[in-house]
Parts: sequence; C-alpha cells; structure tokens
Amino acid sequence: MRKHHAEVYDFKDTCPFDPLWEEYFNLERAGMLHILAVRHGGVLVGYMGLILGPMLHSRHCIRARGDSYYLDPLFRRGRTGLRMFIEAEIRMKKLGAMRIEFVPKKTLDSYELLVKWFLKRGYLENETCVAKIL
Repeated sequence: MRKHHAEVYDFKDTCPFDPLWEEYFNLERAGMLHILAVRHGGVLVGYMGLILGPMLHSRHCIRARGDSYYLDPLFRRGRTGLRMFIEAEIRMKKLGAMRIEFVPKKTLDSYELLVKWFLKRGYLENETCVAKIL
C-alpha cells in the first residue's frame, strides 16, 4: 500500500499514509470489506479493495465501491489489470451487489484508456470528484 500511496495520492504532506486499520477490520468483520489479490509466482503484484453494502440513499440497492486498486508497474502493460476489474464484477455480483463503482485517478497515465474500457463495458460516467486542502 505504501508504493500505491506514494505513486497516486494527492496532498501527501497534509494527508500522510496512515490507514485506519481498525476501520478496515470492522468492515471486514461486518462482511463488507472484500480484497482481491493478484499474484505472480506467489508474489503479490496487485490488489483491489471493495466495500459492499446498501447505499445510504437507497437501502435496497446493494453497492460495491472500489476503495483502492493497485497493480505493480511491471504488470500494467498486459490485461492483468482489466482481468482484476472483471473478477471484481463477478465476485461482487455473486455477493449480491446490484451496482459497482470505481473512481479512477485522473493523474494515472492509463486514466483515459481505463475510462474508455469502463464505458465499453457498460459503465456510466456519473460523478467527478474534486478535492482541496482546507
């Protein structure tokens, strides 16, 4: 996670890497946190965390929301990353998700390609996230 944070996170000076592990553990105990691991030769090269639960504004709609996803730069050229997203869709649907959401970072080199791929798979661009340090 440190490599991930160092590569893509904004505001590192104000918001340093310091996860609320206890909250992750609480989500996991509640059956809401789901982690996909990508391994190559037994070595972890990527991961995806998803949070599964009812939407606050629509209690009957079960949503899987990507919390984070990362793939080692050595594995980004092939289809490994795309397979990771497809596997997330399959697993979340099996767990009852009706909707899945990801928020790709615009600072990623692959941002345009990733969004294009999402749109081809039936995703809609429905929100933009903006951030500012106060």
